Amino acid sequence: MEKMTRYRQLIRQLFNSYAQATVQYPREGVERVLIMNEERGHYQLMTLGWHDQKRVKWLTLYVRCKDGKIWIEHDAIESGFANELIDAGVPATDIVLAFHAPESRELVKLAAA
Repeated sequence: MEKMTRYRQLIRQLFNSYAQATVQYPREGVERVLIMNEERGHYQLMTLGWHDQKRVKWLTLYVRCKDGKIWIEHDAIESGFANELIDAGVPATDIVLAFHAPESRELVKLAAA
């Protein structure tokens, strides 16, 4: 199986498990929204709704596949999505923490770009 096809499948599985985990602890008026564009390799997990008369709109996780790597654009997962990917067998050199400035990425043992 091609590397990026395998990565997309893994990302989809992890995102689905995050979305399922939140169903176990529902908050009235708030929902988890899973957005996947498989064709373009974009994956988002958001929390949307209303709680205590306040709008809830929170981006939990945004990942995309680009240039043969997994780019983590936003990560509010407690364990860290990069750690989840590494635990699943993705080489650190194929993971980019895009939310860090390019010059800072070299300090982390992941791909700089």
